Amino acid sequence: MAPRKKNLTQKEIEKLMAESDDENYADSDSECDELIDIYADDDACVEVDEEPADFNDEIQDTEEEEKIQWKTAEENKNFKLKILKFEGPTPGPIANIKDFTELDLFHQIFDDNIMKTLVVERNRYAEETINNRKSATPTTKNWKPVDEKELLQFLGLVLLMGHIEKDEISDYWSTDELTETPIFSKTMPRDRFLLILRYLHFSDNSKKLKNDDPQFDRLWKTREVFEMLNSNFKKL
Repeated sequence: MAPRKKNLTQKEIEKLMAESDDENYADSDSECDELIDIYADDDACVEVDEEPADFNDEIQDTEEEEKIQWKTAEENKNFKLKILKFEGPTPGPIANIKDFTELDLFHQIFDDNIMKTLVVERNRYAEETINNRKSATPTTKNWKPVDEKELLQFLGLVLLMGHIEKDEISDYWSTDELTETPIFSKTMPRDRFLLILRYLHFSDNSKKLKNDDPQFDRLWKTREVFEMLNSNFKKL
C-alpha cells in the first residue's frame, strides 16, 4: 500500500520544532535554522510520509491467514461432523400422499365442504346483485347458478393462467393462431368465465356485523373458507 502524503505549512513546522525535545535535536540547530529559512514563505509546505493507521493490522491479519492450512474432510481423518438432533415436530406431510395424483391432492385441500360453500355463496351473491339492479344487462339475463363441476373447471383455468401468462384475461380465448390457447375455449366460454369471476363470493353478506361491534372480524368475507383451508392443510 503506497504511503499517503501530508503537507505541512510553515506555521506547523515551527510549532513542531518548538515542541520537540532539545536532546533529540541538540546537534541539529543549524539544520533546523536552514529549514526555517528555506520555508520562510507562509504558503510553502513540505511533504512527509505518513503510514496508514491500519497498516500494521493488515500485515498481522495477512500473516495469520497464511498460517491457516485448510483440509478437506477426507484429508482430516479426525474430523467429525456434529449433527444437531431436531427435537420439534416431524416436518413434511403427515398424510400418506405417496400415490396421490395432482387432482387427488387438490381435492384434499379443496374438499366437498369448501366447494359447496363456494357454490352456495357465489350463487347467493349473484342472485342478490342481479335482483337489486334496475335493469338487466344482456350478460346477466343469461345468468344461471353455478354447480360444483363448473366451479372446478373455473378453478382449473385460474390455476392454468398462473403457468400461461397473457396481457389480458380475454386473450386466453383469443383465436389468433399466434397466441391461441384452445384449452380455455374448449373448457368454458369466455363470458361464462367472466360472469363466474364477477360474482365469486365467500360469505353471506347478511351475517356481516357492524364495524364498531366488538365481535367484528376484518376477515369476515373470507373467514369461513380461510378456516376450512387452514384445517385441510394441517391434515396433509
